[in-house]
Amino acid sequence: MLLIPMDRKLDWRQPPVLTLLLALCSILVFVLFQSGDGERHRSAMAYYQSSGLMALELERYQEHLRIHDAGNGLLEATTENASPYVVFWRILRDEDFAHRLLEGEVITVTEAEFSDWRRARGDLHRQLDEITFWRFGLRPGDLEPETLLTHIFLHADIFHLLGNLLFLIALGMLVEFTVGWHRMLAIYLLGGILVGAADLLLTPERLIPGVGASGAIAVLMGLYAVLFGLQRVRFFYFIGVYFNYTRAPALILLPLWLGWELLNWIWLSADSNTHYGAHTVGLALGALAGVGLRLAWPAAINRDFVREAERREQAGREAALVERYLQELDFDRALPLLERQLQREPGNPAILHRLHRCLRPQPQSERYHRLSHELLSLGPGGSDVEAMVLDVYRDYSRRARPRPRLNGRTVQALALRFARANVHGEAGELGRMVAARKLPDAPAVLVALAEMHLRAGHPERAQPWLERLLGDHAATREAEYGRGLLRRIHTERPHAAGGARSR
Repeated sequence: MLLIPMDRKLDWRQPPVLTLLLALCSILVFVLFQSGDGERHRSAMAYYQSSGLMALELERYQEHLRIHDAGNGLLEATTENASPYVVFWRILRDEDFAHRLLEGEVITVTEAEFSDWRRARGDLHRQLDEITFWRFGLRPGDLEPETLLTHIFLHADIFHLLGNLLFLIALGMLVEFTVGWHRMLAIYLLGGILVGAADLLLTPERLIPGVGASGAIAVLMGLYAVLFGLQRVRFFYFIGVYFNYTRAPALILLPLWLGWELLNWIWLSADSNTHYGAHTVGLALGALAGVGLRLAWPAAINRDFVREAERREQAGREAALVERYLQELDFDRALPLLERQLQREPGNPAILHRLHRCLRPQPQSERYHRLSHELLSLGPGGSDVEAMVLDVYRDYSRRARPRPRLNGRTVQALALRFARANVHGEAGELGRMVAARKLPDAPAVLVALAEMHLRAGHPERAQPWLERLLGDHAATREAEYGRGLLRRIHTERPHAAGGARSR
């Protein structure tokens, strides 16, 4: 069973920096330090076989098995048909025998083989200590204190690494944005160390190195489930051969995760390399940390982020309702929904435009006038914004009662805007108002109108605007530019006429 929250997309504009750094750290450790482990392991196992250690220890282990496990397959093994890997790791897995062996209770000091065995064992251990996962993995039965931390950043193989990275990134970014990077870092590292400490109690005699971030990630899983609580979240599930996405309260994931780990711990842990007990402890520790934060330090939780998906879902439902009401011209029901949307997203042009549509039946209202001015004053935007401003202007200039309230600054700005957007009718209408009032930006507006007609291939329509520019504003910088445009019009016209006669 696989359950992974997929509630938010990774936003590279605001990336979860700590989560990505933790992932990168695990990748770099695997690539830079563990990449040679395979060769070093092979070399150690080759020495284990060639030095005679394997033959001697296999013989003594078979004597142990005849008494304690008569059905064990290693009883039939020989140095010729058995792999040194199998023999070495099977002996280590039998913790009682392995400890007695390493403590000199199997091959004793009174035996002739003892000196050669102890020397070869010392050489083997020195080779094993050069293997990263052995030296820095967590071995409770032969503990080095620093491995409580270092084991978190090691992985058994590429699939182990990729599986942990999937969970780390999916959960880490949710926790990071909920409690902040510094609290998440403390919880991740301390949680990983405490899971390792619990490992000392659960498997105190184990000599096989435990590696991986899964214990620390389990802490994040428990923390996430409690922090998001009853918020409905989207998650991916894989059961047997069936997989899909669904939505449910985040807290439901906690008993599902815990139940799965406990079942595997009870039924599979004896024959599996996966440490389900550590996962279970991690989930419980994370859940306790979440409860502690909610009760003792609620200010540490970014509740806006926790509720973001729910708000987004609600906003989607409201947006669909608004569109339906607008299509049905049911403005009274659309208006309160739009006002609520505007409270969440102040100044959103699309919401303002829909509000404007709702207010069109009230063209005399102060709010209609005020909202029209706000939309007409929007800054430059994409084609959708420009189309919106044009739509509002056309409606306002026709519908407003008792008449539109457009001051000189707005008239000039709209004339320039529409001329640059090649909206000929409205640009000309506003341009005539600007020219008649001789407003401060009249020269720039007249030039823009002339250029609009030139772009459209109508120099004869551009000329009157340029002539008015030279007549009313001859001393301006725009007038000098306008004279150049007029000269170009006059020089191009004869060529056009001559071309027409030659045809």
